[in-house]
Amino acid sequence: MLLSVTSQREVLDNRVHEHEVQVEKRLDDMETVLQEYHARADRLQLIPASAKRAEGIQFEIKVNRTGMTANEMINVDLKVRLVSWIIIACQA
Repeated sequence: MLLSVTSQREVLDNRVHEHEVQVEKRLDDMETVLQEYHARADRLQLIPASAKRAEGIQFEIKVNRTGMTANEMINVDLKVRLVSWIIIACQA
């Protein structure tokens, strides 16, 4: 009985480790994409918030790897920010 439980625990530990590795890879990939996003946003004069075309809106995205939810991991709601920016741009 104890051997069976120990074996099951090892299988579960291995699965958890595999998932942790996958999450870390996806976070690394996301940070790579964000670096490109920031480079393009900088060229478009959208970051920082004081940039010419940002209209005071914070487009810079920061990632918190220790966040437990998407809202905790990313510092902005992009939909709200982009809609605000589009409305301001259309009024100009």
